[in-house]
Amino acid sequence: MLTIFIDADASPVVNEVLTLRKKLNVNVILVHSRSHMRREKMPDDVKSIIVEDGRDAADYEIAGRVTKGDIVITEDLGLTAIVLAKQAVVINSFGKKIDQMQMDSLLEVRHAAQKMRRSGKNTKGPKKRRQQDQEQFIKGLREVVELLT
Repeated sequence: MLTIFIDADASPVVNEVLTLRKKLNVNVILVHSRSHMRREKMPDDVKSIIVEDGRDAADYEIAGRVTKGDIVITEDLGLTAIVLAKQAVVINSFGKKIDQMQMDSLLEVRHAAQKMRRSGKNTKGPKKRRQQDQEQFIKGLREVVELLT
């Protein structure tokens, strides 16, 4: 059975994955820090791993547990690089599968934005999520699961 790890500290797609998990026949593991604990009770078949607060603590936990063929849902490029090196699959919260070839351009964009912020320029934050974004994520997740099964 496939395992999906969710970098759950700020993931906007947790509810979608929880809703789809049985239809997709996947195990779901949420990894989040204490300061990002979810209030609602998780279903019995969903594992929730709580790590101490700290920069990248959830990422390190996922990196230590993920294995070849698992799926990781994250926006974090550092975690993405580690996961890809372990031959797991990464998708973001927009349902886009990230592969090694895309990493260089994604890192360049991130670096340029960091440079702009350091020089005092304001950069826009993420856009507000729309229903269309949620639907695109669900479609992308289904495609990745189908590809791996």
